[in-house]
Amino acid sequence: GAIICGGDATLETSAMEVGGGVHSNGDIISSKGNPEIEGDLSAVGTSDITAEPGYTTETNAAPLVVPTYLPLDPWKTLAQDNGLYYSNDTSFGGSIMPSNGVVYVEGNAEIAGNSSMVGTLVASESITINNRFSQTPYNTNWPCLLAGIDVNLHNRNSYIGVIFAGNNVTMRNRRYVNGSVIALNEVYIENGATIDPLDFPPAWSPDDTNESPPSVIVGGWLR
Repeated sequence: GAIICGGDATLETSAMEVGGGVHSNGDIISSKGNPEIEGDLSAVGTSDITAEPGYTTETNAAPLVVPTYLPLDPWKTLAQDNGLYYSNDTSFGGSIMPSNGVVYVEGNAEIAGNSSMVGTLVASESITINNRFSQTPYNTNWPCLLAGIDVNLHNRNSYIGVIFAGNNVTMRNRRYVNGSVIALNEVYIENGATIDPLDFPPAWSPDDTNESPPSVIVGGWLR
């Protein structure tokens, strides 16, 4: 799915395109029109949104176990081993390029200026991005942002990979996500957004470094 959450999924924008399914263990809420959801919708409670033709909208659905990256210890270990490790709250700006693809912050991580990153940003508490930010993965299927508490995204950004929060994900202003948005509690999205799921399984630990498979495989034999 493109969005999976343990609480409510609030999509307060009609200027939104989702190229995959949405599941909420609470309600799916929208008071500003019907976003374009090209995937199945399911809510344990009610849904204010109807999926696009060809997909289903299910209410009173069975709850799902929300997939989790907690505990974050494997990513912390990798950051301490030739990545970038910060022992307290840290604010970033400019180009962030950890040698092994992992940045870990013990506490809160903030992007305060125009920035870019190659890799995965992990915070034991919350991640807040207040300015322009673009991210590309270090390994194709690795996640993008992992937060023990909240992820707060407040400007025009682009991300490749899973965005995960141990509590809530809040997204404001326009952004593009090529991956999934997962929150153990609530997801709140305001203003425009485009979310397209990956076309291969995401990594659930840093040990899973498999790249995405090629679209065409050719084999042959010699006699």
